[in-house]
Amino acid sequence: MNAEFYKESYSSELDLKEKLNTAISPPLTVITVLGGVLAFFAHNYTFEQNCVSIWFLISATLFALTLGFAIYCILQATTGYAYQRISAGPELREWHNTLLKHYEGRPNAQTLADAEFTRGLTDRYLEATKVNAKNNLSKSAHLMLANRALACAAALAMLASVPYFIHFYQARTPPTRVEIINLPSNR
Repeated sequence: MNAEFYKESYSSELDLKEKLNTAISPPLTVITVLGGVLAFFAHNYTFEQNCVSIWFLISATLFALTLGFAIYCILQATTGYAYQRISAGPELREWHNTLLKHYEGRPNAQTLADAEFTRGLTDRYLEATKVNAKNNLSKSAHLMLANRALACAAALAMLASVPYFIHFYQARTPPTRVEIINLPSNR
């Protein structure tokens, strides 16, 4: 195989890295919305000793735990990755010139330097692609887990909303009847 194949593989892994970094934004938005829903429920619910409150407590707790797991997965998808990059053009040119100087004086110095440069560059592309692919695989796995956890959290939010609204409508006070009576004035 030639160096061009490894260069394309290296480039595709870097492109995938950028796509995965972009894919983090929608789950963060969903986490923010679901966190607001959880805070609203926790702030506005009055606990009582009945089945509806127990239902709410269990579903809201599972909702919070699932949301926390999604946050953990997002953090795992965004931190701790060291991607490898191939040196920039001037550094590669300098390395090639060093190889030319090393083989200087030999009859086929240019061919030997080019062959060693291509081999070395291919090895660098291969190693960088290997590391970057491993990082991308881990990052995408954590994003997938985060998305699944967010789907479960949304379902649990809906499950928690049922007892919340049952409690809300049961706790409403009926409207107070007010009568206005015209009293005769003492003039």
